[in-house]
Amino acid sequence: MSKVEKLELKYPQVIKGTFTKFVNSDTTPTKKYLEYMLKMWSTKSKSIGSIQSLIEQVRKFDELLPYIPLKDIYHFEYTNFEFLKAMNEKAEEIKEEKSFVREEHCDIIIENDKYFMVRPRTHKGSLKYGNNTKWCTASKHNESTFTRYFQNGYLVYLIDKTNEIPFFSKL
Repeated sequence: MSKVEKLELKYPQVIKGTFTKFVNSDTTPTKKYLEYMLKMWSTKSKSIGSIQSLIEQVRKFDELLPYIPLKDIYHFEYTNFEFLKAMNEKAEEIKEEKSFVREEHCDIIIENDKYFMVRPRTHKGSLKYGNNTKWCTASKHNESTFTRYFQNGYLVYLIDKTNEIPFFSKL
């Protein structure tokens, strides 16, 4: 009896159509995520939402696995769907950080032991150097504010390396 057949018997509460969607969505050779999806779907957690939402988060988990510290999706913490989503978000941030090429996203104006002055050219550059601030130009969810400031003036971030107190300037 194959793994898929055993899981079909183990989770009879999952209707055939849903079961088939989960089987087809797990493209790993051993169907390593199939039981996780079946188990999560069987809990009827409202936070999961739709079948597609669960499938997308599991695919994202697999794609971002090199950037995820807790790699075992069968760990008890992953029984909370919100935890899976949070881990995926954190892993995306880590991936972004590792793939960030400074020269593509900003111009360095001054860099010494005391100050770092940078002109972000892209929203990604603005997010990088405006991280952990309340600056509207470094808002993750509103790229248009950065674009407007960038197009209407000269946007510069001055960071005091000695006090780690960021300054903001629009000239």
